[in-house]
Amino acid sequence: MKILLIPDWQGCTIITDNGYCTIQGLPNDIVDKVFVSEIPISNGIGLITPLVNELTIVSGSSVASLYRKLLNEHHIVTKEIFKNPGTPAAAKLTGCKNIEKIERVDDHTMVLPNWNTTVCVKGMIPENTTHIGIRAHYLRLPENGQRENLVECQNGKILDDPFELVVVFEHDVWWKIPKESWQKEYQEKMPQYLAIPEESILYLHG
Repeated sequence: MKILLIPDWQGCTIITDNGYCTIQGLPNDIVDKVFVSEIPISNGIGLITPLVNELTIVSGSSVASLYRKLLNEHHIVTKEIFKNPGTPAAAKLTGCKNIEKIERVDDHTMVLPNWNTTVCVKGMIPENTTHIGIRAHYLRLPENGQRENLVECQNGKILDDPFELVVVFEHDVWWKIPKESWQKEYQEKMPQYLAIPEESILYLHG
């Protein structure tokens, strides 16, 4: 049985070959109840996961790291999907909020029509790229004098989250930062522009 685990701070969503379910609770409780059966054996606690032959975690957050640590402690081998999801659907599944259709101009230039901006990169833009993904916590303040690879931030709406500031701007631009950074570095002021770091770009197709 293949299992995909999508964690968050309220619980997790588990997708299998037969369907999916959402479970609320703490990571250690979920791991114990769902993946581990405690039975007395001669050397302590036994692990019973006879149906699990592959478990993939959507990584990229501290809670995902906690799930991976807990599962590994119980000798459950985990794989990760994060860095190269490949398609817009897979990127969305990994929690990527900013997924934008692009128009490829040349090997190093692309236009994001919805964001009304042009992005130039030093590396090669794959020819089959139809979309790019930019995770919300990778957007950052522009460097002094920066004029390219910027997205305008207008009419930001703050979403309730206990651990970080989540802002959604016009044209569905998502931005996440730790609350401490919002208070100290930004002094609780919305930026006019955010920069798109080249190293944060996920090239997607399909």
